[in-house]
Amino acid sequence: MFDSLNRFGLPAKYAILYSAGAVIFLFIWNLIGIGSGEPMVYPIAVVLGAVWGAGKGYLRKKQGLTS
Repeated sequence: MFDSLNRFGLPAKYAILYSAGAVIFLFIWNLIGIGSGEPMVYPIAVVLGAVWGAGKGYLRKKQGLTS
């Protein structure tokens, strides 16, 4: 589904996907009233999502997977 991101490499692909997913999750969470709503939460989620996604992409690349 996100094959166009494969040109960046697996660590970058997963970093982008996890960062976007974290922001979307926090937005929805704040929209329904559960989250804190603080604006600093979003940049933190982007950084943590990028680190987690890059690690996952690196491990998948190390296993020999291509997507």
